Amino acid sequence: MAVPGIKVSTKLTATDLFWWRVDEPQNPMVINILVEFEGVLTPAAVRDALEAAVAENIRLHGVPTSRFADTAGTWGLLAGCLTVLATGSQWYWKPIPHFSLEEHIRLHVLEERSEDCLRRFVDEEISHQLPKDRAQWRGIVIHNTPGSGSRALFRFHHVIADGAGLGQWFYGLCQVHGPPTGDSPHEVPEKQAWVGRHPSTLSAHPPPKRTAVQRLRKVAARVRDVVDFLLLEVLLVVYSALKLLFLSRDSNSPFKGPNTGRKKTGTTLHSLDLPVEAVKALGKGYDRDITVNDVLCTLLAGAFRRFFQRHLLHPEQMSMRVAVPINMRSSIRPPITMDNRFSLVFKSLPIHLPTVQERLASFHVRMGLMKMSIEPRLGLLLMYFLAWMPERVLARVIEHFTLCTSAVLTNVMSSRIKLSFAGQPMDNMCFWVPTSGDIGLGISVCTYCDRINLGLVVDENLLADVKPLLADVVAEWDDMQRQLSAQGAAHPSSVIPAHTQEMIEANQQYGKPGHSR
Repeated sequence: MAVPGIKVSTKLTATDLFWWRVDEPQNPMVINILVEFEGVLTPAAVRDALEAAVAENIRLHGVPTSRFADTAGTWGLLAGCLTVLATGSQWYWKPIPHFSLEEHIRLHVLEERSEDCLRRFVDEEISHQLPKDRAQWRGIVIHNTPGSGSRALFRFHHVIADGAGLGQWFYGLCQVHGPPTGDSPHEVPEKQAWVGRHPSTLSAHPPPKRTAVQRLRKVAARVRDVVDFLLLEVLLVVYSALKLLFLSRDSNSPFKGPNTGRKKTGTTLHSLDLPVEAVKALGKGYDRDITVNDVLCTLLAGAFRRFFQRHLLHPEQMSMRVAVPINMRSSIRPPITMDNRFSLVFKSLPIHLPTVQERLASFHVRMGLMKMSIEPRLGLLLMYFLAWMPERVLARVIEHFTLCTSAVLTNVMSSRIKLSFAGQPMDNMCFWVPTSGDIGLGISVCTYCDRINLGLVVDENLLADVKPLLADVVAEWDDMQRQLSAQGAAHPSSVIPAHTQEMIEANQQYGKPGHSR
């Protein structure tokens, strides 16, 4: 059965391979999704809903396999390139003999009907890797959960697909349950056509013919412009690459340290009501250009600032950098390909700025510069390169970015209408993003039915309980609303920090920023 809106990539790409190789016991590279159902879900119903879709999808009944054992770790980049040229791909999806869907879907009954018991079970499950010799996903139907319905925990290794690909595949298996609450979740504005500075006009008299010298000068001018553009691009690539490879170390904080693999999770599912429209309204109250992502990242920056102050640290003297996935697909309209097509950029949360207005302004401007920069393309190129590097080189690069980064922050937009899966309506959902190396904190933003849920996962060695941090998120949201109502709107450009203003002026002068950190 072909899933509507999705095309399955049967090749194991370089970006797929990168996420397969960075999977480690202390940080399983697995996307964990928790779905809350209105009624009682059964494993048999889940198997029936998935059977046909899994059978025709090699990524769900196969396992990544190298044509030559340990080639990537021993021969390195040269052997990988030669093998790709000779065979088309060094790694491929190998079908699992005698694949059984029943082995990948099971039932678990909680010992007691409580959120704490559910959280302990989820923490235990997501702390383990998936077996390397089996299909890289699991489905666990959970009964005796709080409320009248069931929960389901789905675990997908990142090698299968990124959040956009997995989401589109899963929603293609669902049915519409409730009336629409807004536009289509995949509806994006059409790209505006480029319009010249001056409108074209019709002249009654044809323009005079240019002489050979004039034509030659015009061609020379165009060649000079092209050379200048290419030279600028080369300089930007070199500059951005150096900035990426020589990122400064992040500040020491409770979120920095070795990982043990024992995970602690938390969500705002039942502690904070965040309607999309309310978040939009708060941002527009400060400035019309502020986006939902700007507000959410400012909310997180304020929450971490509170957390550090409560631990007697000085956030105004600290930096907290996060790795942010960027979708590299040309369009998010279905159908999209089920694989990994995203890059990583590194952004500092503005925890050092004291007011909401300053944090909003700083993050809004820097993200705007990032969208115009070459950072995403450079990050994607780096992943392609590292996919074929020897293990020691890969480990050193991952260690470098671990020292420079405190967390992974991702945002996935899901359906804006209520859906049902396997015959049961889905009331809510959240997910937890995986991290790599010794990055021990993952922050996930999931939007379902126009409600925003934040998910936090942290290594137990760094933070034994995420509830205080979630309480800081709730307190910061309340404070942001109070500040807006008390102080009124304030245009971000009036409070943009000096170093951010310098980046804006450089962008206006040269047309494209080299970096936006």
